[in-house]
Amino acid sequence: KTVFSVLFISFCVITFARTPVWENNFALYTSGVETSPNSARTNGALASEYRIRAESSLNAQDKFNNYKLSRQYYLRSAEILPSYTDAYFNLGVIAIAQADSSKAIEWYKKALDTNPKYKNAMHSIAVIYLLKGQLDTALSYLNDIRKYYPDDYSEHPNFSFIYLTKKEYGEAKKYAEAGIENDPENPTNYRNMAAATYQLGDTTKAGIYWQKYLDLGGK
Repeated sequence: KTVFSVLFISFCVITFARTPVWENNFALYTSGVETSPNSARTNGALASEYRIRAESSLNAQDKFNNYKLSRQYYLRSAEILPSYTDAYFNLGVIAIAQADSSKAIEWYKKALDTNPKYKNAMHSIAVIYLLKGQLDTALSYLNDIRKYYPDDYSEHPNFSFIYLTKKEYGEAKKYAEAGIENDPENPTNYRNMAAATYQLGDTTKAGIYWQKYLDLGGK
């Protein structure tokens, strides 16, 4: 099994002399859009509140309606401020929630157009392509992350998994080793290391790494 994490973006606005609307963020940002309809940040903040409501709703119609409103306000915020990276990224998040990975890629790429170093967008595109089985394309986006963030080892489990899938076990082992060294509490690194060492013929070490994977809560 492979566990992928999806990162999220939050936005907070602080103002004065508006105590009545501080009862909750939704009321605050709704009031903010009413008083400042041309504020990209305020529209984006309200969009995020609708997205959060959609994500937490158990009612399909409520979920649909809240995603629709969220999308509307993210689009408005991007219209006001075309360089608003977070708006494009969150439009991609909504597309993923609605099972439209192709549209999600379009939005994530738009986010990268405004900020080529935006890690969340690169990661999300890589995961989509990985799940589609387009491993080389996924690798290209992971390599972009490594280029911009050479000291970030959070993507090593994905690197290792891809190389395991491609049956390039030496490369898979290399990334799993680096992952263990720099993120020793991540069980996925040990699972990938177990798989790589097993395929390379070292069943004893594979068993040790597998046990460590289980000890850390792997399933």
